Amino acid sequence: MSGYRGTSHEPSASSSQSATVRAYHHLKSQIIGCGIPPGSTLFEGALAETLGMSKTPVREALGMLSHEGFVQVRPRQGYRVTEVTLADVQEMFHLRVLLEPAAAELAARNATAEQLATLRELSVHSHDMDYAALVQQASDFHVALAAASGSARLAAMLENLLEEGERLFFLGLDLTADVQVHDSDHADLLEALEKRDAILARETARRQVETSRANILAAVTAALTNPLPGGAASAVNLYRGP
Repeated sequence: MSGYRGTSHEPSASSSQSATVRAYHHLKSQIIGCGIPPGSTLFEGALAETLGMSKTPVREALGMLSHEGFVQVRPRQGYRVTEVTLADVQEMFHLRVLLEPAAAELAARNATAEQLATLRELSVHSHDMDYAALVQQASDFHVALAAASGSARLAAMLENLLEEGERLFFLGLDLTADVQVHDSDHADLLEALEKRDAILARETARRQVETSRANILAAVTAALTNPLPGGAASAVNLYRGP
């Protein structure tokens, strides 16, 4: 899954790093989109063969993903794709409700005309976009908002949280309600930013994160209460942890 990533701290694709970067992006995209499900075991040799490269760039890419929390190193047993627990979801939103309103407040003060134009473009989607594209664009909007804050540290923390959160939309949960509200929510937030109303931007962002938290936790609770075969709650203990 590729998209706007204004604060990316990934390595540049120099000739010496290109294989590592390629492996990193491929594996990260597969993990976020659940093409590689949570709980999966990965081996350097098998991945290197699949990607058509040596084990060294694969090992480096897995090290980067381990640092970001997407995989866990298991000595002599490969790497395990981290599962998503209910505690993880609660912690993600606890942090987002602290950080995202602050980013919106700063963006109302600091966003450039170019950054506002990017946010305006990302706030509207075409009717023929598929589910994955809608999720990607919504995430891109929030990443762009974080970048517009002018705080590189705040933006980096939020970007990591948002990337972790993207996985929730591909776990078989019913998150239709959360996806559908993004357009109007983003329009409201963009209006506050364009007015340079920092307080309104902060409160709008806080309300939106709280709404998203309620929608997602309701979907998680429903999946745990009434699990379907092959659904989110039954697949590799996604919400129960190891």
